[in-house]
Amino acid sequence: MTMQKTRPILAWEMLLDLEAEGTDARPPLRDRVENALRRAIEDGRLVTGSAVPPSRTLAETLGVSRWVVTEAYGQLVAEGVLEARTGSATRVAERQEVPKATRGNDHPRPRDPAPAPPIRYDLRPGIPDLRATPRSRWAAALRAGLADLPDRELAAAHPFGYAPSRAAVAAYLSRSRHADADPDRVTITHGATDGMDILTRELHGRGHRALLVEDPSWPRLRAVAEDNGLRPIRVPVDDDGIDIEVLAALATRTGARAALVTPAHQFPLGAALAPSRREQLVRWAREHAGLVIEDDYDAEFRYDRRPVPALQRLAPDHVALIGSLSKSVSPSLGLGWMLLPPDLAPP
Repeated sequence: MTMQKTRPILAWEMLLDLEAEGTDARPPLRDRVENALRRAIEDGRLVTGSAVPPSRTLAETLGVSRWVVTEAYGQLVAEGVLEARTGSATRVAERQEVPKATRGNDHPRPRDPAPAPPIRYDLRPGIPDLRATPRSRWAAALRAGLADLPDRELAAAHPFGYAPSRAAVAAYLSRSRHADADPDRVTITHGATDGMDILTRELHGRGHRALLVEDPSWPRLRAVAEDNGLRPIRVPVDDDGIDIEVLAALATRTGARAALVTPAHQFPLGAALAPSRREQLVRWAREHAGLVIEDDYDAEFRYDRRPVPALQRLAPDHVALIGSLSKSVSPSLGLGWMLLPPDLAPP
C-alpha cells in the first residue's frame, strides 16, 4: 500500500463564511456553521475524502462553542454529506448525484472521468525504475539536514544554491565523474532543463545565435535552446559519438561557437564518445573560444562498458557540465546542477 492511499487530506485551513446568503436575517449559529460546511463541500473547496477538523479545533477557530460544531457535524453525517468512523477522522463522504429538481435551472454537474488504468510497463525514455527510489534514505537525509540547519538559513536567499549543497555536488562530481570541480563554479538548478535554460539565455545575451546539437538527440534541451534564440545546427552521430569533423565544418559555415553533446551515453543511440573524438572536440573548443555543453545524461548507469570520466576534466575552461538526480533518484525532485567554466561561473 502506498503512502498516497493512507495519508489523510486535511481541510483544517479552510476558510468558512458564516454569513447567511441572500437574506438579512441571521439564522442560528449552528445552522450557519452547517451551511458554511455544506457550501464548501458543494463548490469543491472540501474534496471527497478530506478530513474535517476535530470539533474542538474548529470551534476554537470560529470562536463558537464546541456544541455548535458537534451539532453541525451530526446533521451532515446524518445526511451522508460527512462520514464518521470510530477511531478515524470525520471526512467528506463520496458525493451523491443531486436530483435535478433541487437545482432549479442549473445544469447537472459533469461526472469526473474514470481514472486511467495503472500502467504495467512504462517504456517512456528517460524514466527510471521508480520502485528503486531510495525513499527512506532520502527522508533520513532530509531530516538530518533540517535538524542541523541554522534558523537564519531558512530565511536566506541563495540564488546559486546553498553553499554546503554546492560543496557536496562538487565533491560528488570530483569523486564519481572525475571532474575538475570547484564549489564556487557550481550552480544548483531545478534539473538539466532548468540548467540549459539558464545557460542558453546567458549565451544568447553574449551574442550566440546557433547551437551545434547531436542528430538524433533528446529534443527537450534542444527545444529550450531554440526558445532562447539559439538555432539548432544538427550534427550526425555514429557508433563513436558525434562526428567532430562535420561539427567543425558546420561551425565554420554557421558561426556557431557552442555545442551540446552527451559524451558518456548518447541519447538515443547509446554510444560513448570515442577517446580520439573527445580530444578533437576539446581542441576545437580551445582553438575557436568555443563552449561545449556536456549533458551528463545517464552517466551513473552502465552495464556494457567501464566508467567514462566527464569530458569537463579535459578542458574545465571550455566545458559546462550539467546533470541532475532525475535518473538516479527521481525526476519529481526537480534537483540538478551546473559546473561552469570560470567566465560563466557565479560571481
